Amino acid sequence: MMGMKHSVRAVKKASLLQAAILLIGFGGVIYANEVFNLQKEKEELRAEMRDIAESMRVKVETELNQVVLLANAVGLAIEIEPETFDQERLSTIARKLTDRGSSVINVAVAPDLIVKYVHPVEENASVIGLNYRQNGAQYAAARRALVSREPILDGPLDLIQGGQGFILRTSIEVPGDAGVIATNWGIISVVMDTAKFISLIHETHSGTTTPHTMAIRRVSENAKIQSTYDAIAGDQRLFDRNAVVLDVPVPSGLWQIVVQPPEGWPIVSQKFARNLMYFGVAFCVTLALFLLIVTLRSGRKLAEVRMRNALEAGDQGFALYDPEDRLIQCNSRYMSDNNLTPEMLAQKPTFEQLVRIAVAENRFTDDAVKDEAWIQERVKMRQETTAVQHARYPGGRWLKVFTKRVDDGCLIVFTMDVTEIIKAKEAAEVSEIAKTRFMDAVSHELKTPLSILLGYNAFLENPMHLKSVSALQGQASREALLQVNTVTDEVKSHAQRISAAGEHLHTLINKLLEFTQKSRDEFTGEGKDFRAGQLVGPIAERFRSEASGKGLEFSVVIEETNIHADPVYVDRSLSRMVKNAIQTTDKGAVKVSVYPKGDKVLIEVRDTGNQVLTNLDGTPLTSSDFQSDLVDFIKAEDPDSNVPNPQSMGAGITVEIDGVRGKLVTLELPRTAQQKQVAVEERRVA
Repeated sequence: MMGMKHSVRAVKKASLLQAAILLIGFGGVIYANEVFNLQKEKEELRAEMRDIAESMRVKVETELNQVVLLANAVGLAIEIEPETFDQERLSTIARKLTDRGSSVINVAVAPDLIVKYVHPVEENASVIGLNYRQNGAQYAAARRALVSREPILDGPLDLIQGGQGFILRTSIEVPGDAGVIATNWGIISVVMDTAKFISLIHETHSGTTTPHTMAIRRVSENAKIQSTYDAIAGDQRLFDRNAVVLDVPVPSGLWQIVVQPPEGWPIVSQKFARNLMYFGVAFCVTLALFLLIVTLRSGRKLAEVRMRNALEAGDQGFALYDPEDRLIQCNSRYMSDNNLTPEMLAQKPTFEQLVRIAVAENRFTDDAVKDEAWIQERVKMRQETTAVQHARYPGGRWLKVFTKRVDDGCLIVFTMDVTEIIKAKEAAEVSEIAKTRFMDAVSHELKTPLSILLGYNAFLENPMHLKSVSALQGQASREALLQVNTVTDEVKSHAQRISAAGEHLHTLINKLLEFTQKSRDEFTGEGKDFRAGQLVGPIAERFRSEASGKGLEFSVVIEETNIHADPVYVDRSLSRMVKNAIQTTDKGAVKVSVYPKGDKVLIEVRDTGNQVLTNLDGTPLTSSDFQSDLVDFIKAEDPDSNVPNPQSMGAGITVEIDGVRGKLVTLELPRTAQQKQVAVEERRVA
């Protein structure tokens, strides 16, 4: 029994010893970890303090550099023009080089050590007239700045106008005449408010999360021997502790900045308390995992609710199909557009099933036949990565359907009601057709009479071409001939005014029609049915005045018939033919004829000129080159036009040149089957 008790006691002692060893070992691990963590935190904290001190040093140097720049700018202005420097010039420079948040409170200029100018004047009027020679407190520093010829920074000092500040003084040297050494003109003093200067340094670190305290002191010139310092700001005892100290060079001196945490350096790490809680790690981990799972579940549920609310709040329909094209989620708008019920959605129907239901319910109102091929085509379109369709629904509604397949194979569908947009587009198209028809009528009713008017006015501009005037001149005496010439000159003058006014009106009409021509005068390459007189007559009349001006007989004979061609191509081609005939004919006649011949319509332009055809720059052409020149002529008027191939429209050009009879250019066009009563219209200019 005693042995059993002894054994039990021994086991207990061994267990206690093992527990003590384990506890000591665990404590040793915690202690070693604490020493490591504490040393690391101290190094990180010292690095942060060094960064803060470094940024403070940069801020001090930046602020002082701005002050030195201001003093140098004022000094340079004085050195360049010392006679014209005044208060206004000082204020102008100071305002431009002083930021609103700067610590500078005034700038003073003291010629011969007597303050004469100061900025701003109102707050510092008491400084004007200060004689540094009579001010024992500042004369030594002012004299030192004048003699050293370098910027000198003093302070903090009690200011005459009240408060404390730092004063940067620098001398001004004015160059003398030729051969004369520059002389000291005076000094410039820039005063910085001490409190504002120190606050600017702290503002640089106002956003940092690391608490810190700082102090600044000035190192005397013989600091290495006497180790003397002058306090500037903060608790100077910080310099005697194990803090971060940085040297800051300043004008004519040296400052030191010291930074450390407010409560000194830590004696325990921030992780010490956590290390003592390692015995409860298992429970904490289990509890943390449980809380994490609950949090994730709640977050997922909340995200689903927010997503569903966002999809319901919009005006667009939304649906999500899985890779097998089954509907797995949609909003109420999509359900309403497709007559879906919650029961149908719960069954996760495929898109093909939904299409068949819609066809059975006759919910597609377009004219397409809804057979099996149509259904399969709709299903096939779903295989595209991105697709946009328009579908018409009962009640005149139009929906724009946008589908996009994502990387995991799911299909996202958005639907938008575009009924109002479609209706507005249709209304605009109807309005455009009505406008085009109206402008066509205006073009015919205004331009044709105007062209005739200008054509006959050409006779009045050139009355000598009239046979009656020529006969009168041949029979009149000298005095009567003078009177006839006077009358013809007066008629010619009035005719030229009529012509100028008519051309101006012609230009206005063209401008009025220009915006409709942009949409109408485009080559389609497709034939249209139109009457020959409707197009050929106005085209020929446009050149009547030009022919009359050259004294040519100009006539148009149209045997009314239908033409099947591109109207724009006919317009441009006939214009080139008539223009070339007039240009290459000096006397005689130009005649335009239109008549049917079999299943073709021939448009002929005949002239009596003995000159050959020319291209746009006047170079002679052969008959085989005229067709290509016609294309160049059309493109010259409209470089962006797509000129159709004449053969594709059944059109062709032939040219006949006779040195005696002149030239004949024929445009051959297809003729439509329907014919009306033939009417011959002949207009002839005698």
